[in-house]
Amino acid sequence: DLGSALDKLECVAQKKMAITVPAGPVPAFDTRLMEYLGRVAPPNRIDAEAIGILAAKGRHPELSYIVCERPMRFDSLDYAKSELLRLAGKEPLDDRESDLFERYLTEHFKIIDQGGATVYQLDYTLTAHWAFIVWTKDA
Repeated sequence: DLGSALDKLECVAQKKMAITVPAGPVPAFDTRLMEYLGRVAPPNRIDAEAIGILAAKGRHPELSYIVCERPMRFDSLDYAKSELLRLAGKEPLDDRESDLFERYLTEHFKIIDQGGATVYQLDYTLTAHWAFIVWTKDA
């Protein structure tokens, strides 16, 4: 419950509060992979919800955004598969999704030689958007 969490923060803070929340799809999912599998990534705009709650309380929050790009590089193909599977959602893959998942791996993982070491890397970078929200009690 975001409203309760913000209230608790205001109870313990002296004057100024700050939070960082997702400003788009949750970084725990790879929306590109999920769409490929026919899954729907959970919508997430916690930043908008937090701003709305604070505005309703008469606060005037400052908002800035942080963009984090995460290249997906792994030392082994097994580790790469397990991490990508984790980003596909919490539900186990059914037979159709398992076939699609294997095809996705073939299409999107490339093998890179880094000074004699083999690295497996996705051919795209995962991007997470975060909202940094700051406000004061006496706003």
